[in-house]
Amino acid sequence: MAVADVDDGRFVPGAKVSVRVADADGEQVEAATLPLLWHPVPYHYGATLRLPTDGTYSLEVRVEPPTFRRHDEENGDRYGGAVTVAFDDVDVKTGQF
Repeated sequence: MAVADVDDGRFVPGAKVSVRVADADGEQVEAATLPLLWHPVPYHYGATLRLPTDGTYSLEVRVEPPTFRRHDEENGDRYGGAVTVAFDDVDVKTGQF
């Protein structure tokens, strides 16, 4: 998962990214903190998750802002709050990367 600044499109390092995965009944089947993966194209946050079976899942991704401030007064608090995004009805086939 790439986290980018909405204004300039640059990757945002230092965020705390986590994911929760629920099955079709709404029961949580997996949760993880996604570390920064240092890869030249592109840098991203990610982890291998273990799901019980193929199926349709819902994912909730939470991004907490980095602790550093931007370099100037206008953009200094740009990453002020956390963001949670839900992805419903995601078809997943297990055993693949």
